[in-house]
Amino acid sequence: MRLIQPLRVLRVPIIIPTRTFISTPSLYKPKKGKKHEHLEPLAAQHTLATEDIDLKEIETKFNKILDQFTKKTNEIKLGKSEPQMFDNLKIDIDNTKFKYTDLASTSIKGRNLVITVFDKSNNSKIISAILDSGLNLNPVQDQTNPNQLKIPLPPMTKDFKLQQSKLLKSQFERYKNGSPSLNSIRLDYKKKFDKKMKNKKNDDDVKQFKNFELLHKTSLDKLSEIFKTNEKQLLK
Repeated sequence: MRLIQPLRVLRVPIIIPTRTFISTPSLYKPKKGKKHEHLEPLAAQHTLATEDIDLKEIETKFNKILDQFTKKTNEIKLGKSEPQMFDNLKIDIDNTKFKYTDLASTSIKGRNLVITVFDKSNNSKIISAILDSGLNLNPVQDQTNPNQLKIPLPPMTKDFKLQQSKLLKSQFERYKNGSPSLNSIRLDYKKKFDKKMKNKKNDDDVKQFKNFELLHKTSLDKLSEIFKTNEKQLLK
């Protein structure tokens, strides 16, 4: 009897096509409010950042220039005799060196340098140090105050006044147009205003810029007034 072998069944793999998804950032995002009702490009969300401009900050910088010029004019009127001229002196007390600023302070009153000594027992030591300094100045005891010394400043000659007047004029130009100066500060902030109003200009920006220009002009007028007043005092 002949045996019949069973048929072999071939299994063919079934290939199911799949879709490939690539994840990329969405170029759109929904507006707040109604969900997915309107989409706007993210690029439209980006605005150029503009730097805030504070007029109070600008005014502070202008006033600092005015204060510096005022201080400089006082130094010019007094020539080389300024309150800080003794700050580097060393005072010998009992074979120990002390800084001048640890023992006394200096101010100006009229045509006198006034030295206030913290401990009147050091008066003679300070007088000796100034006489030996080569500054050609002669401090004397103030008869009304035992803690004070006075140094009369030499009279100013006509030639000296003219020389100091030229120096005053050069310093006026330096604080007006140099760096830093009123005009250099104005230029820096004008660039910021130009950039801000180029990106987005509105009435508030225009008003702020006008106030900025007025502030600059007012500061220039003050600088000129300081110069004219001190020049007049110097040449009288």
